[in-house]
Amino acid sequence: MVPRSVPGAIVLCAFLSLVAIAAGRLVLPAHQVARAATVFADGAQATPAACDDAGFLRIAAARPAGYTEVTVCGPVTRVLRRRTTRSGTHAYFFVQVDAAGDAIEVVTNVDETGSFAVRPGQYATVRGRYYYDSSRSQGIDWTHRSDPGASWPYSGYVQLDGGPLID
Repeated sequence: MVPRSVPGAIVLCAFLSLVAIAAGRLVLPAHQVARAATVFADGAQATPAACDDAGFLRIAAARPAGYTEVTVCGPVTRVLRRRTTRSGTHAYFFVQVDAAGDAIEVVTNVDETGSFAVRPGQYATVRGRYYYDSSRSQGIDWTHRSDPGASWPYSGYVQLDGGPLID
């Protein structure tokens, strides 16, 4: 249905944009985003996605096989030492995702993102790939950009205290 009035069209467009944003399918132009954005060499743009801790908790409770793209936010509760694995050097920290204090481990490949400091108490927004191997092995990784042909097609990031995206 096409609205017959300009105000009706504006309301419809705004509603459809909100639906697309909620579904994670709309990337706004940089001039429409108040928060920091990153533009990659190929022209693709990463903009901060809406935090969806409740959606993440539903996904985590289902213990899905494979991987799921998620965006969570909350205070950093704990920072572990960096470790080097076969895929590079990684930073490890936990982000609280609910009022009960539940937190999820974030694994960031600093060879991809560049080195950055993270401290307990900072507010983190994290977009990445949720994995569940077991109750003792689950977390969010792939918090960096994804290049064409990569095994995971979606770019992720870490944002601390509303600063620039670390991706």
